[in-house]
Amino acid sequence: MKLSRSSIHFSLLFLSALLCLQYPLLTSIFIKKTNEFRDESLKKNITIMRETMENRGTSLVRTIALSAGQAVAGYDLTFLSDFLAEAVKSDPEIIYCLIMDQERHVLAHPDKDKLGYRLNDELARESAEMLWKDVPKIFSDNNAVKVFFLKRRNETEKTTMLEVVSPVYNGDQLWGLLRCGYTMQVLNSKMVQDYKNWDQQINAINKYFARIMVFFFSLIFSVTALFTMLFKPLQRYVVFLIEKVHLIRKTIREINKQEIKQTNEWLLLEISPETDSLCHGDAVLILRIHNKSGAVAQRVGLHIEQLEDISWVSTDFVLPGLMRGHSSTELRLDFHIDRIGRYVINGTLTALDQNERHYEWPVNFVLHVDEKGKPYQLTEKQYYVVGPRLSNDLLFVGRKQLLNEISLLWQEPANKEALLLIGLRRMGKSSLLEKIRRDGINGQIIPILIDLQGKDTPLTFLRAAAEAMATELHCAPPALEQNNLGPSFEQFFHSLIPQLAGRYFLLMIDEANFFAQRNYSSLPDLLRSLMQAPDVPLLLLFCGTHELRQGARDYDSILYNTTRTKNISYFNATESAEVLTRPVQDFLEYDPQALQLAFQLTHGHPLLLQALGDQLIQSFNDTVLAGKERSNYVTYGDMEQAGQQLSRKENPAFGNYWEDADTAKQKVLVVMASSLDETSRKRGSLEFLLAQAAELRIAMERKETFNALDQLTQEELLLYADSGYSFMVALYRRWLLWHYPPERFRESL
Repeated sequence: MKLSRSSIHFSLLFLSALLCLQYPLLTSIFIKKTNEFRDESLKKNITIMRETMENRGTSLVRTIALSAGQAVAGYDLTFLSDFLAEAVKSDPEIIYCLIMDQERHVLAHPDKDKLGYRLNDELARESAEMLWKDVPKIFSDNNAVKVFFLKRRNETEKTTMLEVVSPVYNGDQLWGLLRCGYTMQVLNSKMVQDYKNWDQQINAINKYFARIMVFFFSLIFSVTALFTMLFKPLQRYVVFLIEKVHLIRKTIREINKQEIKQTNEWLLLEISPETDSLCHGDAVLILRIHNKSGAVAQRVGLHIEQLEDISWVSTDFVLPGLMRGHSSTELRLDFHIDRIGRYVINGTLTALDQNERHYEWPVNFVLHVDEKGKPYQLTEKQYYVVGPRLSNDLLFVGRKQLLNEISLLWQEPANKEALLLIGLRRMGKSSLLEKIRRDGINGQIIPILIDLQGKDTPLTFLRAAAEAMATELHCAPPALEQNNLGPSFEQFFHSLIPQLAGRYFLLMIDEANFFAQRNYSSLPDLLRSLMQAPDVPLLLLFCGTHELRQGARDYDSILYNTTRTKNISYFNATESAEVLTRPVQDFLEYDPQALQLAFQLTHGHPLLLQALGDQLIQSFNDTVLAGKERSNYVTYGDMEQAGQQLSRKENPAFGNYWEDADTAKQKVLVVMASSLDETSRKRGSLEFLLAQAAELRIAMERKETFNALDQLTQEELLLYADSGYSFMVALYRRWLLWHYPPERFRESL
């Protein structure tokens, strides 16, 4: 049907009126729903934040109460006050933390001057009058420690402070009330800020819809005026516009869905055990928490559900600090398992993101508890050697490639190139020389081992060398003359050449660093002349620390331009496992994950591997002497405990490294030990370490720090990778952190 101009005009006016009425109606409905969503969202967020604060307070006071009870039992009230001070210092939201008795007298306080002070504030009276009668006076292992909450409000009835109260027991008797006050200022500020953010967003939506409405009305009336002249083109344009509006609405819905999805997946944590196989009895389980997202997690907590046959030391844990995106950290769980079997462990992992949004993930994994190994038998035998050089092949492990390279170097003894072996102290250099002395080289080279540490004069050195050579050839040693030392030794050596019958002596000089530290007069020149003389069947091997590298570059040094350098470094994972397992093949059994952990802790350092094995045997002996039974199977938890114990003892290797380091190196080591860890931040850049040093109040200059880092890396104490520095040996970081924390180190500067 053909429409008249007037009918078209009327139809357009009617359509315009309907559209004009529909748009405000839909807009008002949308804004109303948005306000309802805002109110519900704010209410939910406020509830979550309050519950999180209460849960955090509950976990903290229970932990403090347990430690306080142990301190009271030992009458260590000074430690208790210091412990409370550390708790207040570590959490900026804690205003105070104290313990008082029924009469409101202060029993423990971060400020020791307030001990014995009678409290008279409102919350103190309320705690003493109302809570004391509700607290069990006798502690029972079957009941969880109760926690109470008290709130302080201002004149507007707004909560300004939350006090968390828990009883403290001396043994099983009620001793006092632990009170920790949390400021609600941060929470209230976040609530106010959330309201402001929502108001700003709604105002922006209102303005946006108002502008759209003005544009829409203008467009409708313009279309109505022009439609009679351009009916068909305009009709196509209207259809096109409607299609685009539908497309825009669909796109907006997809974007909203995607944003909701991203919000839900923004923070993602996963937890898994390092091992699923344990032995019954006292056990240690290491859980690794992974942050799979790029967001920062805070207040990461874990709750483990109780099981009948497992006694957990604690079922609630809170990780300190922040957990960066794409990082991981470890959590140690100590417990006792009464029976072997299969156990399903359930719990809940919680965290907040930087926007204080609460997340929860279920925890579920299976533990297999077996009767592994045989009953451990008390022993006094020294299976591992900690300190002295290894004197037999039973304990000597690895170095096959290095021994082969040495053999190839002197396959033709006429090649009189000297050899320089360098490495860290306690890396097994002396044991390697002892191995060469026992086995010889190629059947043509007779090794002679001289330890320079006990030979402080040319006479004692040459006399020891001459006596060893005479012993090898079964002849009488010479009477070397002090005033004619060099010529008399040369004369003696030339007299041995016929008996050598084409063979060579290899003079191996251990602790060769002393050449640079002592005055050996003409001894270096004598050795150099013998080494360089083509008709003298003498080869030289120098062994020492990385300081010898500089000697090879000094013109006046005996090592200058005459030596080939080989590095004696750490064992690989296979060799490390062999160091631990070979001496105790019929005595201990090692779990593969325990061996892997030993390599992670030591990076294959020979002495530290021996020390770990020795520490394990000491711990197992202590367990048996205490009247407890245990198997000879070494678990992951056993190895972790041995590492912790070893890091807190005096250690000859670590002591040498620390004493050999100058002040600049010691500063670097202390800052790195305090700022890095073994999980989430294994390495740090130069800029990061300088910033951490400033925060720790340890003065470090940029150039001096770079030189110290470079030298420590060359000495193989540090590793440089991915633009950052890390400890080569994880146990060294633990040892430094225990023996030289920043506050103690600052006192020595």
